[in-house]
Amino acid sequence: MGAALLSSAMASSTIPIEPALAPRWQLRLLGGVELRAADVSITRWPSRAVAALLARLALAPHRDHPREELIELLWPGVSLDKGRPRLRQALSLLRSLLRSAPGPWPEVLLADRHAVRLTAHAVSCDVLRLEQRLAAGEQAAAQALYIGELMPGYYDDWIVAERHRLEALRESWQAAPRRHSIEPPWLPPQEATASTPWRTSLPSYWTRPFGQEATLAQLMPLLQDHRLVTVTGPGGMGKTRLAVALADQLIRQSPNTAAKAWHFELVAFVSLAATETAAELWSALAQALVEDVSADPRSQVTAGLGQRTALLVLDNMEQVSTEAVDGLAHLLQQAGGLHLLLTSRRRLGLPGEQVYDMPGLPLPLREEGLPPDILTLGQNPSVALFVDRARDSRPEFHLTANNLLPVVDLVALLGGMPLAIELAASRLRALQPRELLVRLQSDQGSPLLELLARPGSTATAAARHASMRHVVAWSWRQLNPELASLLRAMSVFGHAATLTAVGQALAGLDDADAVGAPAVCTADPARVQALLADAVDLSLVKAEPTKTVPVSGRPDNEQAMPSTRYALLPPVREFAAEQCAPGEPIRVRARLRRWLADLARQGLPRHRQALQQDLVHAWGLLQRAQSDNRPGEALALAVALQSEWNWRPSAPALMSVTEWALGQQHALRSDALVSEGHYLVVALATLRADMHKAAVHADAAVATAPDDRLLALALSIRCWVGQQRGDDPSTLQPELSRALHLARQGHDVRVLGLVLRLQAAQSAYHLNDPVAAEPLFQECVQLFEQAGDSAQAWLRQIELAGCWARTGREPSALVLLDMCLRERPAMAQSLVLIYALTELGRVQLRLRAPQAAQAALVQAADLAQRHDWPGLLLPALLPLPEAWVICGQAEPAALLHGHVMARWPATIGSFNRRDAWANRRTRRLLARALSGARADLLSQVGAGLTQAQAMQLLRESPPRHTSA
Repeated sequence: MGAALLSSAMASSTIPIEPALAPRWQLRLLGGVELRAADVSITRWPSRAVAALLARLALAPHRDHPREELIELLWPGVSLDKGRPRLRQALSLLRSLLRSAPGPWPEVLLADRHAVRLTAHAVSCDVLRLEQRLAAGEQAAAQALYIGELMPGYYDDWIVAERHRLEALRESWQAAPRRHSIEPPWLPPQEATASTPWRTSLPSYWTRPFGQEATLAQLMPLLQDHRLVTVTGPGGMGKTRLAVALADQLIRQSPNTAAKAWHFELVAFVSLAATETAAELWSALAQALVEDVSADPRSQVTAGLGQRTALLVLDNMEQVSTEAVDGLAHLLQQAGGLHLLLTSRRRLGLPGEQVYDMPGLPLPLREEGLPPDILTLGQNPSVALFVDRARDSRPEFHLTANNLLPVVDLVALLGGMPLAIELAASRLRALQPRELLVRLQSDQGSPLLELLARPGSTATAAARHASMRHVVAWSWRQLNPELASLLRAMSVFGHAATLTAVGQALAGLDDADAVGAPAVCTADPARVQALLADAVDLSLVKAEPTKTVPVSGRPDNEQAMPSTRYALLPPVREFAAEQCAPGEPIRVRARLRRWLADLARQGLPRHRQALQQDLVHAWGLLQRAQSDNRPGEALALAVALQSEWNWRPSAPALMSVTEWALGQQHALRSDALVSEGHYLVVALATLRADMHKAAVHADAAVATAPDDRLLALALSIRCWVGQQRGDDPSTLQPELSRALHLARQGHDVRVLGLVLRLQAAQSAYHLNDPVAAEPLFQECVQLFEQAGDSAQAWLRQIELAGCWARTGREPSALVLLDMCLRERPAMAQSLVLIYALTELGRVQLRLRAPQAAQAALVQAADLAQRHDWPGLLLPALLPLPEAWVICGQAEPAALLHGHVMARWPATIGSFNRRDAWANRRTRRLLARALSGARADLLSQVGAGLTQAQAMQLLRESPPRHTSA
């Protein structure tokens, strides 16, 4: 356990600085690990775990240490079944060491079935003595004890964290002592006091700051170049503490090392938390700066400042009146050497004011695909602050492999806001980090406002930082009705929103409750922009500049104009939602659904790039449609976004919402919408390998199609389901031909492309005729490019590459696939990328490049499994055993082949001719590499593997390169 728990424990009388009974053992952890008693000195330990165990017990000698906790600390990630015997052995070795000192001493180590501890005062630890000296103000004695870093050579996570904490503690006491008086430290005290009647002091803090270095480095030159600097940000962002730290730095600077501009004769801090009027402002300044306040404090302050170089730090300016602000401007004119550093939740708007928007603490970053590094993440300021404050509630708290990611997610959820992080950490007295994260992410009630509060907090002015609710409520009371309406409307957004989206939401507050109300924005964009600017100035809304960059080579290549998006801070969002009148959020979400559906119908798929900033809200609005009881809006939006689902992972809930909407027949007024809804469910069901559901909805799509265009789509999708079931192609051809005839008559190039693709797929995969399929796929590519549907165009190019490879043009196929994969950032996690990687693996196998094939197929399988797309997972796994056999991994190949064969019929359906040929080839290779009986046995074992076990097989079977 970290030594941090001892600072709070030492404040209590239960740990005297000099215990009455001399300890039996002296333990040194600084600069080495040594245990001494009388003539006994132990520096060679039976194991590292024994030394770490003693250090853990000695750093917290006044508490019981649960055995489970010790196991997790000493052997992170080890199961309790394996950890318990390891701990018993370590305790046995440690007990024998602690009995080695001569004399009739009682047992030092106390252990029962549940916990372990040391006998009181039996072991004296140098780290405890160091912190006791610091608590007593004996810095020289503490310095003498710090002869080196904590336990050098030991790299357990908790030891490293404590090492960093002690190093930071050492740096803080080695720094120059704080000077809170206004006299510059380089002036002789008698000269300073003789020349000025002023008096003031800086606030003091007893908790350690985190992440101030970068903000101080940015703020310091800003203050050097400008006389009026305002640090803005929401309540709880750390503005006051930053200003105090900067003032403290200036007081401690010497003119020998600082520029002349930094030589302030006076640095003063004035709190204005209870100040509103101009009279109160001048009175606060005079009381903070002048010994005897006269009847005219303004004249007294102005005359006293004169032309002397001074820095006034004025804290909490947000509620000060306009008249008082004008008085400060006049003071700057009168006192030519005066600099003002203000903290405020809003900018003042004075000429020459430089605004520094206080950022949150830096958030931890994790590299995708790599295990989290507890040392790196533990040093992140947001995480370090959380851990430090958590120890105030739970002294034994430390980062472990089990709680690291929940802590990282917690500070990210809180946006790096110091007050929110501190309040969240205070909840660890009763909750584990993972439990706290789940509760804060709940969509029930206002969890951020309810949980982020100090015990016993009250809604008084002095306690406005006692909870996030008090922080936001104080700012809310400063709003006019228009601004309050804006924030209520924005509370429905789960992501940052564009100006247009905010205008739609604001207009939605006044919409009628009738379904089908028009989605034409009535809010004046200029007025919405002005309101947003005011909300940003008040630190209630965050402005996020964005710039969309075009992707070269895409059929829909375009560049969206740079824009700004606006987001409520999470606690503000919850508070604003609480202020909504009944029905307001439902009306706003309904309007946004109708607006986005219109936007998608008019702009997708051609202008997808330009619409992304608005479409980001679609999924959240779909999820809320069921609780809002808006089936028609949900179905219309889901269908309008049909081309979008090729680009993003579609959650299972999308199919659930669509099916629910289709079941509300009384609320659906459009047969066309119903038919398209069934078509969408078929596409989603096949991705999740639910072919029975796909067949039912394919029939329903045909039955409800009101026109030739939709009938062509419905007939084609029903033929495709039949192909997957293994129906005779000759029985499907008449219906497919009819669909193609209707599509060609309809003059809708995208519908024609979708139907034509089914015709091409039948030739390529079910009739095994890639030559006949090739011109059909080429026509599909041209049609989708004409329609601006880049996802479908890419998919058809991938299938065209497969045709080229099967007709002996593998190098050309590789070139085409490489062209698609070069646009991987645009594909992101889309199914287009999975198709491309799967086909690339097949082509590499044809070129006898098994290792390259395996790399592509494993990546495709990982993506498909991550998004729960079994309909894409098994096709990616099917060619993989062939690559493994060629690489000399026949046994895992047989296991994986058995798994795929067992699940294919129920998941995909029957094998088409191409897949059947690949299956037969793999079986021949397995029979050649293994005996027939061995291959059959392993295949049977593989048939019993779960999906998770099969995916684990992929990670545990690296290829060995051998000749085929």
